[in-house]
Amino acid sequence: MSCYAKLQIRIKPPRLIPNWVAQLSDTLVIKARAEKAIASDPERFEGHGVPLPTQVLQSTIAYISNAMNDQGIKKRILGKNKRFMLNLGEPCADLLEYSGFSREGEDWLPPQPEPSADIPFTNPVNIRLDDIEKELYVLISRRPDDEKRTFKHQYIPISAIDDLKRTLGSLDYKKSIRSRTVDLTKQEHPFYAGLGSIEDFHDELIKFAYDRQIASDPDNTPYYLECLQGIAAGRHSEELQTKVAIEASGDKISFGDVRAAYKELGLTVNGTHEDDTIIGIFKSRIVDAPKQEPELRRALNVIGQSRSSQKIQVVASQVVTNYEQALSFLGAEPDTTDDFISTMFTVKINERPADESTARHATSLIATHRNSQALRKFLETGTLGEVEMDVNTAYALLDIHDKAVEDDLILTTYNVRVSDNPSQLDSLKNAVTAIAKARNSRRLGDFLNTGMISSEYELSEWPVGLENIGNTCYLNSLLQFYFTIKPLRDLVMNIDDFKMPIDEESLKSKRVGSRIVSKKEVTRAQQFVDELRKLFLSMITSSKASVTPEGQLARLTLVSSSKEDHIRRQSMLSPTRPSLGEIHGEPVYGPLGPPAETIRNDSEMTDDVGANSTETNTVEGEYDHNGDSSSDVTLVDGPAPPDNDVMILDENEQGLQQKAFEDKENLPPAKPPVREFSPEMHLVPLGESSPSRINEQQGVSNASKEGGDESIDLTNDDQDSPKTIGETSHTQTTSAAAGPPNRPPPYPPRPKPIDTSAVQEAEIGAQQDVTEVIANVLFQLQCAIKAKSVDDSGEQIDQVKDLFFGKQKSYTRNNKGAIRTKEEYMSDIKVDVASGSRDIYAALDGAYDVQEVEVGGGVEPQYTSISRLPPVLQVHVQRVQFNLITRSSFKSNNHLELKETIYMDRYMESDDPELLERRQQCWQWKKQLLRLENRREQLAKSDVSTDGGKAQKHHD
Repeated sequence: MSCYAKLQIRIKPPRLIPNWVAQLSDTLVIKARAEKAIASDPERFEGHGVPLPTQVLQSTIAYISNAMNDQGIKKRILGKNKRFMLNLGEPCADLLEYSGFSREGEDWLPPQPEPSADIPFTNPVNIRLDDIEKELYVLISRRPDDEKRTFKHQYIPISAIDDLKRTLGSLDYKKSIRSRTVDLTKQEHPFYAGLGSIEDFHDELIKFAYDRQIASDPDNTPYYLECLQGIAAGRHSEELQTKVAIEASGDKISFGDVRAAYKELGLTVNGTHEDDTIIGIFKSRIVDAPKQEPELRRALNVIGQSRSSQKIQVVASQVVTNYEQALSFLGAEPDTTDDFISTMFTVKINERPADESTARHATSLIATHRNSQALRKFLETGTLGEVEMDVNTAYALLDIHDKAVEDDLILTTYNVRVSDNPSQLDSLKNAVTAIAKARNSRRLGDFLNTGMISSEYELSEWPVGLENIGNTCYLNSLLQFYFTIKPLRDLVMNIDDFKMPIDEESLKSKRVGSRIVSKKEVTRAQQFVDELRKLFLSMITSSKASVTPEGQLARLTLVSSSKEDHIRRQSMLSPTRPSLGEIHGEPVYGPLGPPAETIRNDSEMTDDVGANSTETNTVEGEYDHNGDSSSDVTLVDGPAPPDNDVMILDENEQGLQQKAFEDKENLPPAKPPVREFSPEMHLVPLGESSPSRINEQQGVSNASKEGGDESIDLTNDDQDSPKTIGETSHTQTTSAAAGPPNRPPPYPPRPKPIDTSAVQEAEIGAQQDVTEVIANVLFQLQCAIKAKSVDDSGEQIDQVKDLFFGKQKSYTRNNKGAIRTKEEYMSDIKVDVASGSRDIYAALDGAYDVQEVEVGGGVEPQYTSISRLPPVLQVHVQRVQFNLITRSSFKSNNHLELKETIYMDRYMESDDPELLERRQQCWQWKKQLLRLENRREQLAKSDVSTDGGKAQKHHD
């Protein structure tokens, strides 16, 4: 049905601007003008007082009215007229000129409107004067009652409502009986506006409005039904309640039903929940509260209807009639292998024995669709491809003679056998299955179902782990690190409240990292934060021991926007890709590494290790002010990389040290490291400070599998307060003298469809310095959110900047004694242990002691102080260094002793001259100590003997 009526509404601004309104109605302005006029000629104005605003407005109306109704008699306004001077005078000249009055000497001539014009006016002069007159009347109507008493004519505006109704054909329509007693001062309920109706509509018109709304906007049917429900309840209308019941019986749902359904599952309507997330929460709730399954299924069905999600509705209805529904029922995907299907079947019926018939039907549909004999045999025999193993045979296969041994020993033996004979994995797994069934062992059963050894503690008491995806090294450690920082986690979980508007006006002045960021970068950053939020939500709500990050999140985390296109181009240069190898004889499936031609010595290293820091500075700005490129690189498709280790130090784990590295981790980077302070400055290496005594720390000494920089997280609330830290390595570690592993390799998890291209790019991105990846994460977080304010340089100040960034100030003294200072943002401190084992203070001294830098061909001393500490301070331990003598890179495995509490006072900016003097004195001691140690080393290596005969022989 089409409507041919057109409604045009024109809104014009007032004729009288605020300044003119003030001249006519502001008491103080009127008083000042009148007193000035009286002061100009006191005798002449004797007996005249300051007029009221109403009198001023009335006089102005009189001038306008006389001009419109002068019947051809032009009455000029005398400039010396006392009434004119007191009420208007020279300050109102602009208003008079706008109204059409013109000057003639000191007098004013009125405008010349069309005297015989009829309403509505068409002459511009008439229209203007009429508008001004009406606005003056409105100003009078707003004055206090005691002022309006002096006004002879009471102005009552004429309502245009009836004219509008008559024009729109709504002057006479069927009204509700109760509308005759409507309280006009009461605000109309928004439900009426939602249906495009008003409160006095008859019930029939309300139903008509509802039908028209859902016909033209079916996607918002729940909202319109809620409006109808609310109006029906408010009116106690049997006719409308009948309409609501009919709609509900026709599978229509209201927005109230949707809110209640989300609440039933512990979710919010406005949350950005994926279908899989909602289904996962639903399944976990059923496991926790099986008696509430009917209510939970109804709630899930309502959510599915509101989202138009067939996937959710299939799970809610528990109907299995085709291959896709069968996969959904078991929680599988099209690429899930048959052995996983059988495992999922077992898990399903163990969790809910009542669903066994449906699970069998689903498995049968999958077997028929795939023509899988293995699944058919599994349904017939309960085993996949072979009969169940005898328990005695199972013990014999595992070489266990004592059948009373603990479950842990059985699992340890299983791991050893699998490690020695990977080809017997299936047989060994069947053996454990037989033993688990004979013992009725929940521990062994959980291992077979999940691939992990269950804990004696409740799963809810343990943190959720992250599964590895591809060869992305330190990714999971970083993600867990960011998850543990509550302010950042809260920011990510509530990102919609902080998101940056993506419009040209908002982006025009957005500066992150000392540069303007593009719309593409902001869009990409918000995609990254959305993916990070999905992971955090999964980590919070998952009932499993671990979750798997999405490949897209890995790519966005590890690959910066500036390198993304380059990586993709490089990945297409080679027609063949190297194999990922095998583990225990089984091929490794997943995304491959970079092109084969870049592989050297069975290892692949980053192309531009030495340039990492420079790229970080040019792309992310302040994220790497030290310009340090001496970090390790990551190896792909070969030995594990000597990349930047990140040690996230907390107060629960201390003393984890790196004592042994595999040979593959000691490979040098492609370029020597460079530390840049400015384009014209280059460091001249100095000796390190004297190493402190190595204190033995408690804990297990683990060998890093990845090497590289270690990152220390220091949480700071107050610059003057102690900084408390703990320690834990982000890399998966192995004991230097490892015995049999204490846990089996993970049973293959349920495979999910992973964006292989995203993971492949992430693996290539993992070759970056870990500090670059951290800088990329912080850069994207800042790009994704709006600024709280900006600093003097236009740099964005936001929650991320406040949390992770402090400031440090560098001092450089030239040969004339003049000192140059520069203050910049810092998000980490880079230290090294190249010269030997040391404690954290000695390492920090190395970062903040005086350095000699080359400036314009000369050498100048430079030192740095911290002017502001961030709440979360990261310390990166650089393991790979460059030997200027041998011109080669080396990896330092020296011990770094940590303290439970670190005091940063000595490195803070201070106006105390005594503190600076003590620092300078300490620097001199260290230089002197370095000279003495070098001299001692030379003497110890000298071939010259103090014995004269031997010396002569040597000379000869």
